[in-house]
Amino acid sequence: METAKLKSKKKKINMDIAGQIKEEQAIMLDLLSLLTYMSSIATSNVSRDKIFELAAEQEELRLNQ
Repeated sequence: METAKLKSKKKKINMDIAGQIKEEQAIMLDLLSLLTYMSSIATSNVSRDKIFELAAEQEELRLNQ
């Protein structure tokens, strides 16, 4: 029989793993969004520097939200 403390510890580990998975999924979605944006503006024949400059200006993708 597991003690309450052990059950609590297992539950916390499961919650931590679930949190990591959600965070990784969010990062992948952000990366996909950024790459999609960059590829769409690349079709307008702007320079590579300008593409990265425009991508960096995206409010939705800044880390300090």
